Amino acid sequence: MNDTNPIQKQNSTPPSVTKNSVSDDESPPMQEGTSLEEHINEQAIDLNKLFPDAETDLNNLFPDDEVKHLLKNIIKNKKDMSLIKKRLATENKTPEESKEKKNIINPSEPE
Repeated sequence: MNDTNPIQKQNSTPPSVTKNSVSDDESPPMQEGTSLEEHINEQAIDLNKLFPDAETDLNNLFPDDEVKHLLKNIIKNKKDMSLIKKRLATENKTPEESKEKKNIINPSEPE
């Protein structure tokens, strides 16, 4: 009797859990899948626009979407690094310029 009860409990419990988890799992992936498809369609990456100096058709050369996203992220990171570099250069020039201005105002004071 004890052996039968746990089996019945196990058999009765998993279907309800499975049904709930399956029904819960079915709805979100459809929503996520739909949003992912819309997101991909909205932002189709044109590699020829990202690399205007290229002589060949890069979209045909790299048809995989993952590669296109990777190349787009590389370009974005390169631009971000360039901006950071410019900001750092500006910050480094500012103290030097202020020292030069002080020297012009008070040329008799040694550095």
